[in-house]
Amino acid sequence: MGVVFSDEQWEQASYPVKESGLGLCRAADIADAPYMASRVGGFDDCVALDAGHVWDDGAPRSQGEGEVIGEWLGGGSTAY
Repeated sequence: MGVVFSDEQWEQASYPVKESGLGLCRAADIADAPYMASRVGGFDDCVALDAGHVWDDGAPRSQGEGEVIGEWLGGGSTAY
């Protein structure tokens, strides 16, 4: 809808209804578990398409350019 909420507005909306909130949560706060499940669920299909398929063999970067394989899954599992 094109509406951008501030962090303060999201925080207020996340309060339970009995505390004058809406009981909402941010997708980013709960997305780690479904992301990991989708990666695990799709791995066998990827290997069936490409026997040489490799996932998650890289360490998260601290300060570097480019994307490291496994960085998102590693970050998600750490957050979860």
